[in-house]
Amino acid sequence: KLSLINQVLLQINSVWTYLINMITNRANEWLIFGYTISIKPMLYVYVVIIITCISFVLWFFRSLKRKEIDNKWLLISWICLFTYLVVAFVFAKSRLQSQHFVPLIVILAIMLALEIDYICGIAKNIQVQNLLLILGCSMLCIMSCTNMYNSRVIVKELESNGGNNLCTEEINELAESAKKNYYAGKKEYYVFEDWGFMCGFNFLTSNLVPYTTNCDFEYFKTKQGEGYTIITCCWEEESMKNYVQMFEAAGFETTFESVLKRNKEVGFYKIRAQ
Repeated sequence: KLSLINQVLLQINSVWTYLINMITNRANEWLIFGYTISIKPMLYVYVVIIITCISFVLWFFRSLKRKEIDNKWLLISWICLFTYLVVAFVFAKSRLQSQHFVPLIVILAIMLALEIDYICGIAKNIQVQNLLLILGCSMLCIMSCTNMYNSRVIVKELESNGGNNLCTEEINELAESAKKNYYAGKKEYYVFEDWGFMCGFNFLTSNLVPYTTNCDFEYFKTKQGEGYTIITCCWEEESMKNYVQMFEAAGFETTFESVLKRNKEVGFYKIRAQ
């Protein structure tokens, strides 16, 4: 029983952490830099929690008093959020990360708009409405200024180091080089061990350069016979050594290089098999 309870608590903590990281954008900062630099990241979270709590309490008691649902659209927005979080709870420890919570940005924006409209609609006193308007404008101003500042410092940091964690400019340069080689008539077939390479590569090469995430050496032999050079990219040195051994065991001649970041640390490894 304790094990089950601990598992449930871990799942809930994972969902909450991913949700917070999505709202604050801290997960993306860490992926790019390996550290975070934005200020007041929890401001957005506090705003969402406070407005949602106020609107829910008002909605609940008004619905009880009227003996019917007071605002169906508001209820639908909460159901959408709750349903998404319930589904996320099931997969929280196996497949999900913060980027999978991006759809909630739209849901939360719609939900907040409905909640603010609901609260203002209840306030019939003109003075209360004016107070709510002032508070809302002040909150929007603070959040906008904070967001602009954070966007600026993140862009400046990116300009200064090019990214030094799992999202570096070297990945973009890899894609640019592949696209140039494609137009120059060179046949290259790329192998990526995860989506961290694949997504940006696919976009920046306009899906012109063939790639895969599967290691099918029989197929690689076919591509080699068509004149393709097989280029494999991986993050870890151990993975690079394993790929070299597998390609050589399959009869390929291999060379590899360490792609360096601006700080001279290894960004990733690139293996060429012919």
